[in-house]
Amino acid sequence: MKESKITALYERLSVDDGYTDNTESNSIQNQKLQLEEYARANGFTNITYYTDDGESGRFFDRENYVRMMNDIENGKVGVCIVKDVSRIGRDYIRVGLCMETMRINGVRLINAATGDMDAWKKHSRLSLGGTNHTPLDFFLNQHKTVKELVFCLDNDSAGRTTAVSLARKYADKGYYTRLELPTGKDHNEDLQALKRTKTHNIRKENYI
Repeated sequence: MKESKITALYERLSVDDGYTDNTESNSIQNQKLQLEEYARANGFTNITYYTDDGESGRFFDRENYVRMMNDIENGKVGVCIVKDVSRIGRDYIRVGLCMETMRINGVRLINAATGDMDAWKKHSRLSLGGTNHTPLDFFLNQHKTVKELVFCLDNDSAGRTTAVSLARKYADKGYYTRLELPTGKDHNEDLQALKRTKTHNIRKENYI
């Protein structure tokens, strides 16, 4: 009999979130309990825990996050359940890349805090075409349920100034806003760098 795909339960607690020692924290235990209860209540089986305790969401080389993503890319995972999407990480671009990897591999991402199924569908990416916010206004007019805006403009003087200006403007309109500046000139450059790194690692593994 063929074994069903893994239901991945991912838990993470950062030092910034209150991690204090080398023992498994109460928060991680609570996350495990919450996720397992959610999984069993909704009929998900073959549960596997992926836990990073005391690991910052700014970095994505976390041992069990990497193990989970490898299992996803190898077709072993059918569902991934998290307490909330911030447990995956704090870098908007890298979290988006993770969600895209899940989508490509047919993995359902579930936010246990809200019960949202296929949580990757809740995130939209919109090009402003430079610093013009007209497309954003149109998008928001068509999607009244949007509550959070993350501004990812170019990492130059014009981009940083516009990002701050837009964040303040839409915060005044009642949206929760934040900034995510790229490491390079823009996020396309960052994504290309990630792609090159991933390709290099794959090639390196093939020669080991």
